Amino acid sequence: MEKRHNIALIGFMGTGKSTIGKKLATKLGYEFIDTDKFIEEYEDTSIKEIFSKYGESHFREKETEALTKIVQNTHQVISTGGGIILNAKNRKILMANCFVVHLTAKPRNIYFRIKNNKERPLLNTAHPERTIRQLLHKRYKYYRVCHYTIKTDVGNITSIVNNIAENYNNSTQLSGHKEVF
Repeated sequence: MEKRHNIALIGFMGTGKSTIGKKLATKLGYEFIDTDKFIEEYEDTSIKEIFSKYGESHFREKETEALTKIVQNTHQVISTGGGIILNAKNRKILMANCFVVHLTAKPRNIYFRIKNNKERPLLNTAHPERTIRQLLHKRYKYYRVCHYTIKTDVGNITSIVNNIAENYNNSTQLSGHKEVF
């Protein structure tokens, strides 16, 4: 595999993409990009507002537009939205332009990490923990489209960041990657 000069963090909301991404970018001297923040700045409105006014499909279109722009640059750690992998085009863009790292956590841990965040439009349900399990089940095969997977509910942030950096630096030695398109 040829060396990719971006790292993309994929995974469900609450798995640590932003927290780990910022520390990883600092460690590598890369720029940190959060696709959701990129969209909010570009659209001059919140993700919650986009979902509310235009619906999820419109937001997913904006994700693809943002990702296409973002990967034109290199030496970035890109924290993606949890559902960016639902679109086959996004999965292809990520795999072609990034070392893709899937961050995982147990559903219960995800719930406790995000239960007080009211900016999560997909979790505004009567049973958010059940919704997390359902969405994880639905997205599982797509999250497996990656070069590397790491659990974020085991170990500390520093060890996770170091582990990702080491695997990224050794990525030219990988024989391939998992693909589900």
